[in-house]
Amino acid sequence: MNSNRDEFPQNVRETIAERAGYICSNPLCNRLTIGPCEEIDEKSSKHGVASHICAASPKGPRYDINQTEDERKSIKNAIWLCGSCSILVDKNNGLDYPKEVLKEWKKKHEGIIKKYLEGAEKLRLKGNLNQEELTLVKHVVAFLEDRGALFVELLAENKECVILSIREIRTFLTQIKGNIKESGTSLEVLVSLMINDCRTFMNTTSVNSNCEDFINHLQILRNRLGVSLLKIVEQYEINIGEPLNMILPQNKF
Repeated sequence: MNSNRDEFPQNVRETIAERAGYICSNPLCNRLTIGPCEEIDEKSSKHGVASHICAASPKGPRYDINQTEDERKSIKNAIWLCGSCSILVDKNNGLDYPKEVLKEWKKKHEGIIKKYLEGAEKLRLKGNLNQEELTLVKHVVAFLEDRGALFVELLAENKECVILSIREIRTFLTQIKGNIKESGTSLEVLVSLMINDCRTFMNTTSVNSNCEDFINHLQILRNRLGVSLLKIVEQYEINIGEPLNMILPQNKF
């Protein structure tokens, strides 16, 4: 082990996992990180990581020079993630996932786990989906399947029509978000991301944008919405029809 790293002691790793309910704190993942070991009945299988919010060593992602060694090793600097998300948040030196985002993930996730513990919320597993959320998801997919701005050949798009369509998508998603009864759910996070993606497109483009910039920004929007839609497919086990399904990430290869 690198002696220059301020690693978490064992009790911190155990406690942060327990506070997270052994569930990944990324609201778009929420993967269970502990379960039965198939080969040995007496053992469990763990796939979670106590990750540093601010890096354990200099030049690491989100390193904070003002932290003391004890602060870097404390539970306040820890977040429980699955193996995949622990790698994801550290890519690009952590620039895509600043410490404020990880702290918010941790705060909301532990709040949800506390509700489960107290019985205020019921833990829902795949196959036991919230029917109200599922109905909202179907409305979202049906609406987007009718939006040509998301899948029509880029060069054939009319700027004014595209901007109007994206504005309508944002308005519709905002209405859907208002109908989500539980805050902090995966659906609320996904819808909020899509609203922000639409807003970013509208803030960076106009009918006066040159064609190349307009097309590039529209492609970025399609890519980002495709990622959110893929999460919807995975979490709610629904199908997205053609041609909208062409913006899903697995269809890019």
